[in-house]
Amino acid sequence: MKQNAIIFDMDGLMFDTETLWQRVCHKTLQDFGYVFDASFNTIGLNQDDMKKHFVQKYGPKFPIEKFKKAYTKNMDEIIINEGIKIKTGLIELLDYLVTNNYTLAIASSTDFKRIKWYLKCTNIDENIFKLIVSGQDFDKGKPNPDIFLKNCELLKTNPCDTFVLEDSKKGIEAAYKAGCIPILIPDIDVIDNRTRKMARYEFKSLKEVITFLKEK
Repeated sequence: MKQNAIIFDMDGLMFDTETLWQRVCHKTLQDFGYVFDASFNTIGLNQDDMKKHFVQKYGPKFPIEKFKKAYTKNMDEIIINEGIKIKTGLIELLDYLVTNNYTLAIASSTDFKRIKWYLKCTNIDENIFKLIVSGQDFDKGKPNPDIFLKNCELLKTNPCDTFVLEDSKKGIEAAYKAGCIPILIPDIDVIDNRTRKMARYEFKSLKEVITFLKEK
């Protein structure tokens, strides 16, 4: 079967929102009297897992709901005022994929409304994606493979014929466990050898994916 289905992660892969997360998290924690730890990593986690991660890190008295509300407000203000930075090569890659009739999908740990908002903020037509799936629809987030397995099921594509573009360790592991073809484009997550062994391919930017597909 021709490998023409590609599933995109979003944060850190399509948009430079992981560095924005660090910036907003640092400020919001400071406002609540907590110290931001640069090694504290929630990349790839869905909202429920992220909440648990904060409580485990800062203790059972951590005001997670108030923090989340303040964090979301701070994040939204920055996006409204400054916009969202698109990752290098994204627009060129999307243009290439649409022109060459690839089937596109998004599988992000972020909630569905925010995914659509980010696309709107960056003037990317959501209709080029046949499917948009949020991690909020699953009990277990990445590295559990459910989100990618569901994508393949709904796209009616075999996982072994489906490329997954990811920037994080948890995302690559989830794609690998799903039996997909993981492609790693690192962002700020520290990638270890275990993750690199699970990734079928690794590129420095989304631009390199275009070259790879042309030569495939």
